[in-house]
Amino acid sequence: MTTDAEYVLEGLEGPAEILIDRWGVPHMYASTLYDVFRVQGFNAARDRLWQLDFWRRRGLGLLAEVFGPSMVERDRASRLFYYRGDMQPEWLSYGSDTKRVATAFVEGVNAWIRLALQDRELLAPEFRQLGYEPALWAAEDFARIRSNGLYYNLDSEVARALILRDYDPRVEELRRRREPPVDLVVPDGLDLSVIPDDVQRSTAWRSTRPTSARRARRCCRAATTGCWHPSGPPPAGRCWPTTPTGHCRSHRCATWHTCLRPAWM
Repeated sequence: MTTDAEYVLEGLEGPAEILIDRWGVPHMYASTLYDVFRVQGFNAARDRLWQLDFWRRRGLGLLAEVFGPSMVERDRASRLFYYRGDMQPEWLSYGSDTKRVATAFVEGVNAWIRLALQDRELLAPEFRQLGYEPALWAAEDFARIRSNGLYYNLDSEVARALILRDYDPRVEELRRRREPPVDLVVPDGLDLSVIPDDVQRSTAWRSTRPTSARRARRCCRAATTGCWHPSGPPPAGRCWPTTPTGHCRSHRCATWHTCLRPAWM
């Protein structure tokens, strides 16, 4: 099979490759699990960098930086829910290696961004048309962004805060039953009296329904589970992932081949 493109990817522990099958689905192969996440980040950025950059800016409240003053209120809404706590317990709450996974993925994303900034032909046309450049990611961006996954419970959380601001907690017990039935505790340092009645006035970013964090994690696992095998491509008769029709895909089906190698090779 011929190689259509080859890149150096910083941080790779060994050679890796991406095979795009005739359905347009990428298959990642690498020598370690974390290399697969690096390759996945690289490929995701190559396929849809403008979308990823837009989502990051929306979540961190950075839209006005590139789209102007009309986005200030949206940025304000996002920053109201931006996580500013200690990252160490936050990482561990997701899993023991979540930080390492996120770091590897971001290394791949940033590798493609640096390539695109060196060769402007690799930039998505939206960047050229709108006149700005993609920003580099930090692994913490995944955990600190809250607004992209708050569609379902935002109204309830705000209603609870306003009720606790104005009434006895027993009123909240009547409004909505919590499952599981945990005690209501106002976090230290949270002054409910400063929450205005119109705190949701600038939540227009909810007009497009974002994917929930839980669903995003499921999609992420589904996209990577089975893609990694320590010996490389899956053995005969065991191709993954399956197509929507249930048929196997393998090297023979690939229509686009990308090789990635570590900097030391």
